[in-house]
Amino acid sequence: MKLFKTLAVMAMAAALALVLAACGGNAGGSASSSASGESASASSSSASASTSSTAQALAALDGVTNVEAIDVSGSQMYAEKYLVTFEQPLDHKDPSAGTFPQRVEVGIVPDAQTNVMETDGYLLFDQQLAMDDAHELCLMFAGNYIHVEHRFFGESRPESLSNDGTDGWQYLTSENAAADYHRIYTELSKVLDGPWTATGTSRGGEVCASYAYYYPEDMGLYVPYVGPFSSGREDPRYYEFVYTKIGDEKYGAEKAKEYRDLVSSFQVELMKNKEALAPALKQFAESQGSVYREGVTDGMLFDLAVSELAVQEWQANQDVSSNPQMDLSFEGMKEVLAMPEGTADEKNAKLDAELTFLYFLASPSDWAANSIAWPYYVGAATQYGQYHYDFSYLRQACEAAGLGDVLTVKPEDEDGFLFKMVLTPEQQQAFAYDGSFYEGVTKWIDTADAKIVFIYGNSDPWYSLRMHDTGNPNVKMYVSDTKPHSVRITDFGKATMQEIGAFASEALLGK
Repeated sequence: MKLFKTLAVMAMAAALALVLAACGGNAGGSASSSASGESASASSSSASASTSSTAQALAALDGVTNVEAIDVSGSQMYAEKYLVTFEQPLDHKDPSAGTFPQRVEVGIVPDAQTNVMETDGYLLFDQQLAMDDAHELCLMFAGNYIHVEHRFFGESRPESLSNDGTDGWQYLTSENAAADYHRIYTELSKVLDGPWTATGTSRGGEVCASYAYYYPEDMGLYVPYVGPFSSGREDPRYYEFVYTKIGDEKYGAEKAKEYRDLVSSFQVELMKNKEALAPALKQFAESQGSVYREGVTDGMLFDLAVSELAVQEWQANQDVSSNPQMDLSFEGMKEVLAMPEGTADEKNAKLDAELTFLYFLASPSDWAANSIAWPYYVGAATQYGQYHYDFSYLRQACEAAGLGDVLTVKPEDEDGFLFKMVLTPEQQQAFAYDGSFYEGVTKWIDTADAKIVFIYGNSDPWYSLRMHDTGNPNVKMYVSDTKPHSVRITDFGKATMQEIGAFASEALLGK
């Protein structure tokens, strides 16, 4: 999956070296770099009893159960910020099904002219709440920032919901999520004046588009960034793009192939050292709290991580590393491959670097049964879909390098492999895929009246699952030839930015 990279992925690389040694793959070498990070501890100051007029107005809204003021004394952007909790129906069509709390960050900027609602595909991190974390659209349109935690992620879930069961997960649907946003918008618009824009990135972009599909009249403008639309439960287009076409527009066909071959070479190097690295990777992930489904072996997890490495290298690293603790770019990959291994110490140092690189780039924590991203798999299994893990490219590269078939995952295992890794057998039976959402939204978009701007980067793996070109004058699509998953409107040229701005201004302000 890896649309989502947890802030908690940072861990001491030296500890990785210790685990590797314990697994028999290291005779004393240590990793060359380390990383540390904060856990998602609360960083906002409680002020539920705030007497500000905004806090009082928010507290009076229908469904609001708590308003917590966040300290903005050091902010250069916000005059006020609140964490607002709504009590939402589990099923908007059946209020008797029960309720759950849903958290919403509300940032008030001075002299706001618009409101920007970010439909997050995952959860709110407490560290972010204390930051000047507004979306670029807030800066472009002088907007207040409304950031919604997706239902059933983070703290926005009923207490009875279990990652090990099936009960309650039937309410995790695109329609219910859209109804959440509709209710939040309906209530907050009583307090926040001005036109509204909805936006989201990656899975949040897909969710933003689904919100437009169900409630096209709520927002003046919808701006999904890098939102994927899988054509089935497991879409084969993704891996074909990653291994055969990605980077052609950005680097040129010849250079892009060199980079794709580089990634394959690094994967082969990891598979060559699988005996030492595979148990170390799983052991380290478990030492960090990850719990895996019964039957998930070292080899299965390692194969998945090595396969995922190609995705993550292209999605977020390429020229600049996404991790300040280690260079995960193409150049960093070359440096690891070029490390000497003539002596035992040199070999151990290289193994440490390979393990650290793999863990930072394709952390197996996301596939744990207790992952904070785990609800993603329910949505992928039932409605949104996911890319197919096609191990044939990795298998062929290993065989060409003379390693033979060293993969634990065999061709007959590949269909549904990810879901077998993360779901219980009961869940695999219960969470059936329904393709009507994909069929509905991709048909609707061709004649939609809602004003929508899709943003993509064509060196991003998710570009392969982009929304199709519609020909609908209400729907615009802008594609950067140079940016991956991190693409923003400000990455485009001046003329394109002006064009987007004019379309947005017309949609929001009628001018």
